[in-house]
Order: sequence, then C-alpha cells, then structure tokens
Amino acid sequence: MALGRREIDPNTIDPAALINDFTGSLGILIFIILVQIVFSIGFMFSSYRASLDGADIMESLKWSFPRAWSNFLRIAVVIFLSSIIAMILGFITLFLGFLVLIPWMMLVQFEMYDQLCEKPEGLDPVVEEFDYDN
Repeated sequence: MALGRREIDPNTIDPAALINDFTGSLGILIFIILVQIVFSIGFMFSSYRASLDGADIMESLKWSFPRAWSNFLRIAVVIFLSSIIAMILGFITLFLGFLVLIPWMMLVQFEMYDQLCEKPEGLDPVVEEFDYDN
C-alpha cells in the first residue's frame, strides 16, 4: 500500500453530504463569476485607451469603467451574439475557424471602443495618424 493512499468504501459515501458540499461551493462560484463579469466588462476598453490615446493606466481605467457600464446591455448582447457565432463557426471548421474569429472578435471590441470615444463628427483620429503615402 502506497503512502497517502486511502481506500474508500462506496457504501460509506453520503450523497446528501456531497450535495451540501456542492451547493455551498456553488454560491462562492457564482460570486466569483459575477465579480469577473463586473471587472471584465468595466475595464474592457482601458487597454485601447492606454495604447491609442496615450493615457496612463489609472486614467484609462477610470475612463473605461463608467462608459462600459452605461452601455452594459449593448456590450452583453454583442458579446453573447459574437460568442454564439464563434462557437458555431468554430465547431463547424474543426476549431481552425478560431484563427479568423479571435481577431474578428478583437475588431468588434475595438469598434465598440471607437464608438464610445468622444470625437468631433467626421474625424477619425486613428486613420489620420497614419501616413499612407510612404
């Protein structure tokens, strides 16, 4: 018999105790998932703000959170629909479709950021920064 190995008798397992252990852990799991949703949607646009607009980290986090939460329902619908499309196309193409779908989902997220930015009408600061006449 190896050290640290216990023999478990299947007749001594109490199903009610297992269910109670699982439901106790389920509340913690739901809490962790909700906290993850709050922070992932709240800080969704901070990396774009920091890299494209040159804001520092704390400024981009403070900018991202209120704008993302004021559009929570729209963002949740877009994430849900793009996830459904990604699952279907990913499974159909035997997961090779994710090579196209992951960059596509990042572009969708950037487009949401671009729509949230306050900019004058007709001005696209991302396009005007690049000189295409090289």
